[in-house]
Amino acid sequence: MLTKKELKILKQFSNCNYVKSRELEELLDVSNKTARKMISQLSDKIKFYGAVIESKPGKGYILEVRDEELFNKIFDEKEIVFVDSESRWEYLVKLFIESDTYLKIDDLAEDLYVSRKVISNSIKTAEEFLNIYNLYLIRKPHYGIQLTGEEYDKRR
Repeated sequence: MLTKKELKILKQFSNCNYVKSRELEELLDVSNKTARKMISQLSDKIKFYGAVIESKPGKGYILEVRDEELFNKIFDEKEIVFVDSESRWEYLVKLFIESDTYLKIDDLAEDLYVSRKVISNSIKTAEEFLNIYNLYLIRKPHYGIQLTGEEYDKRR
């Protein structure tokens, strides 16, 4: 599971070959020590996805991808941890729009590694946003929550 900051780091690697810890400090607004620690933790995580971050003295860090197909799976939304409420409710909006079935709060909480209470609050925020576009969440006991509305409104 990746955080948004870890995704920022990976994006920075895609923009240039070598990344210095000072650049990461500025990008993430953290100390040098924290940036180096985050690189170390990220390197441990991405080993399972066929990649590694190596340090080259005087040049910085470089991302080496050994299995491109496996590495691309890291960007699957299910591999991203939504640590802030804004990204969580935005993800829920997208999920409700793309889903034709009922979604249960327990399943959503488990998928996003948060409590039922956190999911309920995020759903309320998502619902307020969806209502602006004449889209509504229907709650059905023992089934879950489903989005209703015109197809035109879903595509706006």
